Amino acid sequence: MSNITAFSNIQLTQDVKRSFEENYLKMLFEKHKELPKSDIIEFIHKAQQTGANPSLNQIFLIERNTKVGFEWKKVGTVVFSYNFIQAIANQTGDYEGYTLKTDLVDKFDINTFEAKKMLASTCVVKRRGREFPYTAYFDEYVQTKENKSNGRMEASGTWASKPYMMIEKCALSGALRRAFPEALSGMYCEEEMEAVTNEFDKSAENNAIEVKAIQRVEKVEAILEKSKPESVAEIKSLIAGIRDLLGELTEGKPASDKASAMKEFCGINKFSELDSKPIEELKLITNKIHENIKERKLREANIHAKPSFKIEV
Repeated sequence: MSNITAFSNIQLTQDVKRSFEENYLKMLFEKHKELPKSDIIEFIHKAQQTGANPSLNQIFLIERNTKVGFEWKKVGTVVFSYNFIQAIANQTGDYEGYTLKTDLVDKFDINTFEAKKMLASTCVVKRRGREFPYTAYFDEYVQTKENKSNGRMEASGTWASKPYMMIEKCALSGALRRAFPEALSGMYCEEEMEAVTNEFDKSAENNAIEVKAIQRVEKVEAILEKSKPESVAEIKSLIAGIRDLLGELTEGKPASDKASAMKEFCGINKFSELDSKPIEELKLITNKIHENIKERKLREANIHAKPSFKIEV
């Protein structure tokens, strides 16, 4: 009689299960202590929600560095085994298999506006007689690293040794999500991580840019608020005063003289142009017209003054 006991036949007590779960959670937080706790909680929540078992490598929490604004931060990305994703689709009872075709195809290059050859895999998933195609392009999914000898970015890891296998897994995962959105929405396989993290990083970067833009606008508004005139009413009062002074200066004169005076004293062709002038310049214009009117009145007074004669006897 064999002394070997099948592991699958061992019945774990509730105490053992609870102890294992508590220890696993403790290990999880210690292993990923540099990650935000919210990322770890999201991983646990997705595992519970989908039924994916971490110990069976059905779900993973991948650590990575991402740049948010001008700072690098460590974050966690939740991904699944592509086999688990396929198993979930199969559990619906509607999954009828798939077909795959991988080859070099023409792809539009946004930099040259021309077609270029690119490795791509097209997967067609069948569900209830309907077909759901999805094409994964190599350059959109490949994980890369910098070659320090020449500074170029090159495929890394399994993407360098087995590119066909990797891109096919991405195509299958994408086609399954398209065919079963209610069951697989938001579930990405590990091979898709580069594309997934690029989307996350782009979203985070856009949020950071938006926040910085708002901060810049608020800063500019604060500066403008601090430096603007004491009162808008003062500007309106100065413009109204200049209008009256010009009217007094050119009273009884033809329209051409009025236009000349406006150009000479205000440097404008239309009166509405005064609205764009700063308050200090409006004050200078006012003083300039005042002085001119004062000089004119003195000249007129001297002309009309009667000379007095003294007769000596």
